[in-house]
Amino acid sequence: MMRFIGVVLVLFCLQAILVPARLMAQQSTSVSIEEGIEGFNLFQDISGQLPTLDSLIQIAISYSPSVKTAVYQSETEEERLQLEKKFWTNHISLFGNYAAGSQGVYIAGVNESTVNTLSNGYRYGLSVNLPLYEFISRSNRIKLSQSEIKTFESKAEEIKLTVEQLVIRNYFALVVAQKVMIDQHNYLEQANNSTQLADRKLRDNQISFTEYTRISELQSIASQKYFESYGEFMVAFYNLESLLGTKLYELKL
Repeated sequence: MMRFIGVVLVLFCLQAILVPARLMAQQSTSVSIEEGIEGFNLFQDISGQLPTLDSLIQIAISYSPSVKTAVYQSETEEERLQLEKKFWTNHISLFGNYAAGSQGVYIAGVNESTVNTLSNGYRYGLSVNLPLYEFISRSNRIKLSQSEIKTFESKAEEIKLTVEQLVIRNYFALVVAQKVMIDQHNYLEQANNSTQLADRKLRDNQISFTEYTRISELQSIASQKYFESYGEFMVAFYNLESLLGTKLYELKL
Protein backbone atom coordinates (compact mmCIF):
# COMPACT_ATOMS: atom_id res chain seq x y z
CA MET A 1 0.00 0.00 0.00
CA MET A 2 2.76 2.41 0.94
CA ARG A 3 4.59 1.56 -2.29
CA PHE A 4 1.47 2.39 -4.31
CA ILE A 5 1.08 5.72 -2.53
CA GLY A 6 4.73 6.51 -3.17
CA VAL A 7 4.35 5.80 -6.89
CA VAL A 8 1.28 8.01 -7.06
CA LEU A 9 3.12 10.85 -5.36
CA VAL A 10 6.06 10.53 -7.76
CA LEU A 11 3.72 10.58 -10.76
CA PHE A 12 1.90 13.59 -9.36
CA CYS A 13 5.17 15.48 -8.89
CA LEU A 14 6.34 14.62 -12.38
CA GLN A 15 3.08 15.85 -13.84
CA ALA A 16 3.37 19.08 -11.86
CA ILE A 17 6.81 19.66 -13.39
CA LEU A 18 6.38 18.35 -16.93
CA VAL A 19 2.93 19.63 -17.85
CA PRO A 20 3.62 23.36 -17.26
CA ALA A 21 6.94 23.03 -19.09
CA ARG A 22 5.25 21.42 -22.07
CA LEU A 23 2.53 24.07 -22.05
CA MET A 24 5.16 26.81 -22.13
CA ALA A 25 6.95 25.07 -25.01
CA GLN A 26 3.71 24.69 -26.91
CA GLN A 27 2.83 28.35 -26.36
CA SER A 28 6.27 29.56 -27.47
CA THR A 29 6.07 27.31 -30.52
CA SER A 30 2.67 28.67 -31.46
CA VAL A 31 3.77 32.27 -30.99
CA SER A 32 7.00 31.91 -32.94
CA ILE A 33 5.39 30.64 -36.13
CA GLU A 34 1.89 32.10 -35.97
CA GLU A 35 3.08 35.68 -35.48
CA GLY A 36 5.33 35.22 -38.50
CA ILE A 37 8.35 37.36 -39.20
CA GLU A 38 7.93 41.00 -40.15
CA GLY A 39 4.52 40.51 -41.73
CA PHE A 40 5.18 37.24 -43.56
CA ASN A 41 2.81 34.30 -43.22
CA LEU A 42 5.11 31.39 -42.48
CA PHE A 43 2.41 28.84 -43.30
CA GLN A 44 2.27 30.10 -46.90
CA ASP A 45 4.96 29.53 -49.51
CA ILE A 46 7.34 32.42 -49.00
CA SER A 47 8.33 32.41 -52.67
CA GLY A 48 4.81 33.63 -53.41
CA GLN A 49 5.21 36.50 -50.94
CA LEU A 50 8.41 37.83 -52.53
CA PRO A 51 9.25 39.25 -55.98
CA THR A 52 10.48 36.86 -58.66
CA LEU A 53 13.95 35.39 -58.40
CA ASP A 54 15.14 37.46 -61.38
CA SER A 55 13.96 40.64 -59.67
CA LEU A 56 15.78 39.71 -56.46
CA ILE A 57 18.96 39.06 -58.43
CA GLN A 58 18.80 42.50 -60.04
CA ILE A 59 18.18 44.13 -56.65
CA ALA A 60 21.22 42.34 -55.20
CA ILE A 61 23.45 43.32 -58.13
CA SER A 62 22.37 46.95 -57.89
CA TYR A 63 23.17 46.95 -54.18
CA SER A 64 26.40 44.94 -54.19
CA PRO A 65 29.32 47.11 -52.95
CA SER A 66 31.76 44.83 -54.78
CA VAL A 67 30.02 45.39 -58.10
CA LYS A 68 29.95 49.14 -57.52
CA THR A 69 33.68 49.16 -56.73
CA ALA A 70 34.53 47.35 -59.97
CA VAL A 71 32.31 49.71 -61.98
CA TYR A 72 33.90 52.77 -60.38
CA GLN A 73 37.35 51.41 -61.15
CA SER A 74 36.36 50.88 -64.77
CA GLU A 75 35.04 54.44 -64.99
CA THR A 76 38.26 55.74 -63.42
CA GLU A 77 40.35 53.94 -66.03
CA GLU A 78 38.11 55.32 -68.78
CA GLU A 79 38.85 58.85 -67.62
CA ARG A 80 42.53 58.00 -67.36
CA LEU A 81 42.47 56.83 -70.97
CA GLN A 82 40.97 60.11 -72.13
CA LEU A 83 43.70 61.98 -70.27
CA GLU A 84 46.34 59.75 -71.84
CA LYS A 85 45.08 60.60 -75.31
CA LYS A 86 45.41 64.31 -74.54
CA PHE A 87 48.74 64.10 -72.74
CA TRP A 88 50.68 65.25 -75.85
CA THR A 89 49.19 68.73 -75.42
CA ASN A 90 51.27 69.03 -72.26
CA HIS A 91 54.27 69.78 -74.51
CA ILE A 92 52.63 72.69 -76.32
CA SER A 93 52.44 76.15 -74.80
CA LEU A 94 51.13 79.51 -75.94
CA PHE A 95 52.40 82.83 -74.73
CA GLY A 96 51.45 86.45 -75.23
CA ASN A 97 51.99 89.87 -73.68
CA TYR A 98 51.29 93.50 -74.24
CA ALA A 99 53.65 96.43 -73.71
CA ALA A 100 52.73 100.12 -73.69
CA GLY A 101 55.02 103.17 -73.80
CA SER A 102 56.16 105.99 -75.99
CA GLN A 103 56.33 105.83 -79.73
CA GLY A 104 60.08 106.26 -79.62
CA VAL A 105 62.30 103.94 -81.57
CA TYR A 106 64.42 101.41 -79.74
CA ILE A 107 67.75 100.98 -81.49
CA ALA A 108 69.96 98.02 -80.80
CA GLY A 109 72.87 96.70 -82.74
CA VAL A 110 76.53 96.16 -83.12
CA ASN A 111 78.62 98.33 -85.35
CA GLU A 112 76.43 99.49 -88.20
CA SER A 113 73.95 96.64 -87.86
CA THR A 114 70.89 97.90 -86.08
CA VAL A 115 67.35 96.68 -85.32
CA ASN A 116 64.59 99.20 -84.96
CA THR A 117 61.48 98.20 -82.94
CA LEU A 118 58.62 100.03 -81.31
CA SER A 119 58.52 99.76 -77.56
CA ASN A 120 54.77 99.29 -77.36
CA GLY A 121 52.28 96.79 -78.82
CA TYR A 122 51.23 93.07 -78.58
CA ARG A 123 53.59 90.14 -78.55
CA TYR A 124 52.49 86.50 -78.85
CA GLY A 125 53.80 83.16 -79.98
CA LEU A 126 53.58 79.34 -79.91
CA SER A 127 56.07 76.90 -78.40
CA VAL A 128 56.07 73.20 -79.29
CA ASN A 129 58.36 70.65 -77.67
CA LEU A 130 57.39 67.02 -78.30
CA PRO A 131 59.85 64.46 -76.94
CA LEU A 132 60.55 61.41 -79.06
CA TYR A 133 59.24 59.24 -76.20
CA GLU A 134 55.78 60.75 -76.69
CA PHE A 135 55.59 59.46 -80.25
CA ILE A 136 57.07 56.04 -79.53
CA SER A 137 55.16 55.09 -76.35
CA ARG A 138 51.78 56.77 -76.93
CA SER A 139 50.09 53.78 -78.60
CA ASN A 140 51.39 51.39 -75.94
CA ARG A 141 50.13 53.57 -73.12
CA ILE A 142 46.71 53.86 -74.72
CA LYS A 143 46.52 50.08 -75.23
CA LEU A 144 47.53 49.58 -71.59
CA SER A 145 44.71 51.85 -70.38
CA GLN A 146 42.21 50.10 -72.65
CA SER A 147 43.32 46.73 -71.29
CA GLU A 148 42.86 47.93 -67.70
CA ILE A 149 39.34 49.11 -68.55
CA LYS A 150 38.48 45.70 -69.98
CA THR A 151 39.97 44.04 -66.88
CA PHE A 152 37.73 45.98 -64.51
CA GLU A 153 34.70 45.46 -66.76
CA SER A 154 35.35 41.71 -66.71
CA LYS A 155 35.82 41.87 -62.94
CA ALA A 156 32.45 43.58 -62.57
CA GLU A 157 30.77 40.87 -64.66
CA GLU A 158 32.48 38.17 -62.60
CA ILE A 159 31.22 39.72 -59.37
CA LYS A 160 27.72 40.03 -60.80
CA LEU A 161 27.79 36.31 -61.61
CA THR A 162 28.93 35.53 -58.06
CA VAL A 163 26.16 37.68 -56.58
CA GLU A 164 23.61 35.96 -58.82
CA GLN A 165 24.77 32.53 -57.65
CA LEU A 166 24.61 33.62 -53.99
CA VAL A 167 21.07 34.94 -54.38
CA ILE A 168 19.93 31.75 -56.10
CA ARG A 169 21.53 29.58 -53.42
CA ASN A 170 20.11 31.58 -50.50
CA TYR A 171 16.69 31.97 -52.12
CA PHE A 172 16.15 28.24 -52.46
CA ALA A 173 17.75 27.63 -49.06
CA LEU A 174 15.04 29.89 -47.64
CA VAL A 175 12.26 28.08 -49.54
CA VAL A 176 13.48 24.65 -48.43
CA ALA A 177 14.06 25.80 -44.84
CA GLN A 178 10.47 27.03 -44.67
CA LYS A 179 9.09 23.71 -45.91
CA VAL A 180 11.17 21.77 -43.39
CA MET A 181 10.10 24.13 -40.61
CA ILE A 182 6.41 23.69 -41.46
CA ASP A 183 6.80 19.90 -41.49
CA GLN A 184 8.55 19.99 -38.13
CA HIS A 185 5.85 22.27 -36.79
CA ASN A 186 3.18 19.77 -37.84
CA TYR A 187 5.12 16.92 -36.21
CA LEU A 188 5.39 18.96 -33.04
CA GLU A 189 1.66 19.66 -33.01
CA GLN A 190 0.98 15.93 -33.31
CA ALA A 191 3.46 15.21 -30.54
CA ASN A 192 1.83 17.87 -28.33
CA ASN A 193 -1.61 16.33 -28.91
CA SER A 194 -0.26 12.86 -28.12
CA THR A 195 1.34 14.16 -24.93
CA GLN A 196 -1.85 15.87 -23.81
CA LEU A 197 -3.77 12.64 -24.38
CA ALA A 198 -1.09 10.72 -22.49
CA ASP A 199 -1.43 13.16 -19.59
CA ARG A 200 -5.12 12.37 -19.27
CA LYS A 201 -4.57 8.63 -19.61
CA LEU A 202 -1.85 8.70 -16.98
CA ARG A 203 -4.15 10.46 -14.55
CA ASP A 204 -6.77 7.81 -15.24
CA ASN A 205 -4.18 5.01 -14.93
CA GLN A 206 -4.87 3.93 -18.52
CA ILE A 207 -1.19 3.86 -19.57
CA SER A 208 1.99 2.90 -17.79
CA PHE A 209 4.55 5.44 -16.69
CA THR A 210 7.02 3.87 -19.14
CA GLU A 211 4.69 4.55 -22.06
CA TYR A 212 4.04 8.07 -20.80
CA THR A 213 7.80 8.71 -20.62
CA ARG A 214 8.28 7.44 -24.16
CA ILE A 215 5.59 9.78 -25.51
CA SER A 216 7.09 12.70 -23.58
CA GLU A 217 10.51 12.00 -25.04
CA LEU A 218 9.05 11.99 -28.55
CA GLN A 219 7.49 15.37 -27.83
CA SER A 220 10.83 16.73 -26.62
CA ILE A 221 12.60 15.46 -29.73
CA ALA A 222 9.92 16.99 -31.98
CA SER A 223 10.24 20.30 -30.13
CA GLN A 224 14.01 20.33 -30.54
CA LYS A 225 13.83 19.54 -34.24
CA TYR A 226 11.24 22.24 -34.78
CA PHE A 227 13.30 24.96 -33.12
CA GLU A 228 16.39 23.85 -35.04
CA SER A 229 14.46 24.11 -38.32
CA TYR A 230 13.09 27.49 -37.25
CA GLY A 231 16.64 28.69 -36.59
CA GLU A 232 17.78 27.49 -40.03
CA PHE A 233 14.87 29.32 -41.61
CA MET A 234 15.80 32.53 -39.80
CA VAL A 235 19.42 32.25 -40.92
CA ALA A 236 18.34 31.77 -44.55
CA PHE A 237 15.89 34.67 -44.24
CA TYR A 238 18.46 37.17 -42.99
CA ASN A 239 21.19 35.89 -45.31
CA LEU A 240 19.00 36.71 -48.29
CA GLU A 241 18.10 40.04 -46.75
CA SER A 242 21.77 41.00 -46.34
CA LEU A 243 22.48 40.14 -49.99
CA LEU A 244 19.65 42.38 -51.17
CA GLY A 245 20.65 45.27 -48.93
CA THR A 246 17.05 45.91 -47.90
CA LYS A 247 14.45 44.54 -45.53
CA LEU A 248 12.42 41.74 -47.08
CA TYR A 249 9.18 43.12 -45.67
CA GLU A 250 9.75 46.18 -47.91
CA LEU A 251 9.67 43.82 -50.91
CA LYS A 252 6.72 41.75 -49.70
CA LEU A 253 3.99 41.42 -52.31
